[in-house]
Amino acid sequence: MDAYIGEIRMFSFDWAPRGWMLCQGQTLQIAQFQALFALIGNFYGGDGTQTFQLPNLTPLPVAGGGANEKTGPAMNFAICINGIFPTRD
Repeated sequence: MDAYIGEIRMFSFDWAPRGWMLCQGQTLQIAQFQALFALIGNFYGGDGTQTFQLPNLTPLPVAGGGANEKTGPAMNFAICINGIFPTRD
């Protein structure tokens, strides 16, 4: 099943699969990610003319653990950057 551009999912690893980016508040160029910008705009930051930002979602600790290797595993959030553009049907 393909994911929708802009869809956010949790992953149990600290890297993003192909077609996804971790939600760490990165600043992106609109020209490189036009479809994603069309969906989320500059709601999370950026100037809205050349740049926009991804949401900054802190890793979610797993029950009994923490957000790093010293305190335990964490769930990381990633946003789909290469998938199906959602439509309103």
